[in-house]
Amino acid sequence: MYRRIDVDEDDAQYQRILWRNDPTEDIKEYFCSTVMFGTSSAPFTAIRTMHQLANDEGIKYPLAVDVIKYEMYVDDILSGGESIERAQELQRQILAMLHSGTFQLRKWAANNPKLLENVPTEHKATHGVLHLNAKETIKTLGLSWNPATDNFEFNLNFKIPSGAATKRSILSTTARLFDPLGWLNPVIVTAKIIMHQLWSLKLGWDTPVPDGIQTPWKRFIEELPNISQIRLPRWLDTGATNPAKELHVFCDASTLAYSATAYLQVRDEGGKWCTSLLPKITIPRAELCGALLAAKLVQFLQKHLRLPIDHSRILFWTDTMIVLGWIRGDPNRWKIFVSNRIHKILEVSEQGQWRYVASEDNPADCSSRGLSSLKLAQHQLWWRGPF
Repeated sequence: MYRRIDVDEDDAQYQRILWRNDPTEDIKEYFCSTVMFGTSSAPFTAIRTMHQLANDEGIKYPLAVDVIKYEMYVDDILSGGESIERAQELQRQILAMLHSGTFQLRKWAANNPKLLENVPTEHKATHGVLHLNAKETIKTLGLSWNPATDNFEFNLNFKIPSGAATKRSILSTTARLFDPLGWLNPVIVTAKIIMHQLWSLKLGWDTPVPDGIQTPWKRFIEELPNISQIRLPRWLDTGATNPAKELHVFCDASTLAYSATAYLQVRDEGGKWCTSLLPKITIPRAELCGALLAAKLVQFLQKHLRLPIDHSRILFWTDTMIVLGWIRGDPNRWKIFVSNRIHKILEVSEQGQWRYVASEDNPADCSSRGLSSLKLAQHQLWWRGPF
């Protein structure tokens, strides 16, 4: 991708390379005329170039514009259509737009063979399962998409460390738990809670941790392979022919973490509501902050999912009556900490959108307190909500 983007000659002078083919030769000095790997500006330059290409060619290829701007992740594109015909036309426009900028897509994968009929064999993905973070070779967890089943899956590249766990080994393993969409938050937060306990003990980096931490950590590691059982459907059934949609956002907090989690409900042709877990975020701290996180989560989802959901169909749920009282009251009555957060919450939501949910029916409770990977795979409250 970088090698297809030319750099202005005046700027390319700062991309210098020293080279010789043999130790006996004099060193020659070159400048790199294309975007150069390893420079801090390279990722921005590449993405900015793609956006400019979309702006320049958007009139000719209108369907490809949003894909390039919103569904492209560095040099990977994840997109699709509501029908085969729509997807094929989208594919044609994307290829044509990128070709006008001398870019060529490879490693094609699709959940329908018709979309690959005109793709040369050498340009198709070599494996049936598409590893979405294949470049992240140091990560323990990897997210994959299986075109045959149209499901997201988690693959585990993990070897159980031998010997007693130390703060260094626990931190190293926790840092490798790659979960950018937050689907495994209940498991990840368990590891972070253990790490939090280690900091409070002020142990040396290579000192074996006490049995009170050694035992739960060993159990955590042994159960981690269970995440490979998890299958998440990619398709949310959010097509234009299905306008009935509701967004439900739950928030919760414990003494160690607070979280917000969102579920999209879509009604099918038979009138049945289908519920899907959406990406989320979890950050250490408390209840009111969890409510603010829920409000920010809705902002994030509306921006990136771009789903036409009626404002009245977006509902927020908390299991704390005092937080509900703060939100439904006059923000100016409360102390500064509370008042500031209530004002921010009401910037993106209305008082009438906030509801009460019992703690045992609150899925955000799972990621504020943690779950073992063994329980997570079968935990319907987390994957489907209380519906």
